[in-house]
Amino acid sequence: MLTAQESNIHSRLLPYLDEEGDPFRIPASFEEYLAFADIAPFKVEYSQGNLVHMGSPTDAHELICGNLIIWLFNEIFQHLENSKVYGSNLSVLIQESGHHYRPDVTVLETDPEFVSHRAKKKTYKSVVNPFLVAEVFSDGTMDFDYTEKLPNYKLCPTLNYILLVHQHKPFVTLYQREQDFWKSQEYNQLDQMIQIGGHELALGKIYQKVKFLGKSPGSTK
Repeated sequence: MLTAQESNIHSRLLPYLDEEGDPFRIPASFEEYLAFADIAPFKVEYSQGNLVHMGSPTDAHELICGNLIIWLFNEIFQHLENSKVYGSNLSVLIQESGHHYRPDVTVLETDPEFVSHRAKKKTYKSVVNPFLVAEVFSDGTMDFDYTEKLPNYKLCPTLNYILLVHQHKPFVTLYQREQDFWKSQEYNQLDQMIQIGGHELALGKIYQKVKFLGKSPGSTK
């Protein structure tokens, strides 16, 4: 039997479970977000007091995410003994701001440091020590990634690199922590080399097999 709080959560948020293809943003408590994420068949995040879904991923988005996981490991992080590369099923909690994101790619330099969240009878875990995160964006999600997620990512003390990757054209911005400030470098040529941790990754490998044909109908991610 549902508690009064759970009943309120379900009655208010359940209609959005059928909105997988369309982006939405609705005010919610963190507890409501966890309850919704527990039953949602698609990716949701928690940002600035809102439950956020940015729409269904495109083919280009998924190809780029796969390329990032493969090449970040093969070209850079396999050289670091304890590093691990994850996809978007790994949640990241920004403890400094209370935001909860699921980056397209997350790299840990050390063993994961987990915090636990309770949703109904289940316990979920999020990491609080990312070393690198990557977000693959489109014109429709650029504002969310650049003006909302990016400033919150920068608050995470363990984070040293942030990659923002456009899915419809060769364009990548790398943010790198330099002690108390962040510097950025943009890349827009497929033969350019991205410098991370003393190693190089060719921009062309991130976009391997991606056709720049624009976004799919009905998709924004």
